[in-house]
Amino acid sequence: MFSVRDLLGVGAFGVVLLVKNRFTNEKSALKIIAKESLSVRAQKILKNESTIMQTMDHPSVVSLKRIFENAKFIILEMELIPGGQLKRLYKQKDELGRPKPLRDLEASKVMKSLLLGVEYVHACDIVHRDLKPENILLKTSEQDCFEVKIVDFGLSAEQTFRKDTKERAGTPIYMAPEQVIGKGYSKKIDIWACGIIAY
Repeated sequence: MFSVRDLLGVGAFGVVLLVKNRFTNEKSALKIIAKESLSVRAQKILKNESTIMQTMDHPSVVSLKRIFENAKFIILEMELIPGGQLKRLYKQKDELGRPKPLRDLEASKVMKSLLLGVEYVHACDIVHRDLKPENILLKTSEQDCFEVKIVDFGLSAEQTFRKDTKERAGTPIYMAPEQVIGKGYSKKIDIWACGIIAY
């Protein structure tokens, strides 16, 4: 059904491939996870991610097309986001090879797109819990693209279930203080992470 075109990334639970559907000629990102490599906790994380992604429908959030499963693998077919990780913008160079920081207007466009996605996720009563540049992709590979898509909902949780949680989840440098010290937290932790990303 798919022909593999490229390796897009390797994560904690599997690989992500660029594929082309042989019947529709549509390109997708295929996340392939070997079941034998999954602990019980990892299986819960993966199930959580696919369940949450099936409910999402917003221009700033990656969409899940289909889920395939057999005895050995779980495969998530997702929308292809060709622009790469947000951190690509941090590594831009000018014509002399010097670092070229984003201008304020460019950074504000990135943050507007990100915050629209976060607003939608929160309206769905979900807390992402792991917002960071690696989990934010640029919609296109064009130089002047500042619109983003939020990905990786593996650590996300329903707000109604998590509002008093003390579970520590996320990437330390982007975690809000209440998340780090194991105090109860809410959707506000995603806003904190957005502030760190903006900084």
